[in-house]
Amino acid sequence: MINLIFAAVILSCLMLSASSRIKTCIHIVAFQGAAVSLLPLLRHHIDWELLILALIAALVKTLILPLMLFRSMRIAGVRREVEPLISYPVSIAISLCGLSFALWLATRLQLTETTGVSHLMIAAPFFMMFTGLFLIISRTKALTGIVGYLVFENGIYLFGGVLGLEHNFIVELGILLDVLVMVFVSGVAIFHINRKFDHIDTGLLTSLSEDTVEGER
Repeated sequence: MINLIFAAVILSCLMLSASSRIKTCIHIVAFQGAAVSLLPLLRHHIDWELLILALIAALVKTLILPLMLFRSMRIAGVRREVEPLISYPVSIAISLCGLSFALWLATRLQLTETTGVSHLMIAAPFFMMFTGLFLIISRTKALTGIVGYLVFENGIYLFGGVLGLEHNFIVELGILLDVLVMVFVSGVAIFHINRKFDHIDTGLLTSLSEDTVEGER
């Protein structure tokens, strides 16, 4: 059962690399949030502290953050990642290479002997972090970059949950709050960017900044 959920998480990362619809990406990251929040309950002895923190994480990752992203998407009026820096067929190929590297790394770290988890459970969070960074680098829309950041944070959360690090969930709750603030501020920033420049393409904003600097010179 647990390995099946981890396999679904890996598949969702591949879907993120292949999807141009921002709405679909938000739905996928919401699914990942539910999975990584509740998986620790399947692996560890359940106590009240663990249960409460897992439910809070699930609420933030599955409901609050996606709703904020949907609101930002409606305000900005953006629906698709039309012109990514890296095309979608190439993105899928790179993602498969990243998955292969994550599986290889999981076998090299030899964490299965010390933690009793499978190679798949170690590779999945590594692949999530890779996918998050790849989305941030390869996509031009600011909203897709936020999705990538959340996927990266989900990977960190999942890795900590798999290893069962001491006081891990308390630290991660602080990370969740940071992410919540980040998405809120980003949503406000996207709103103002859309009103002033009529787009949220980070590449165009970079060009605008460079033109401004040259004009000042």
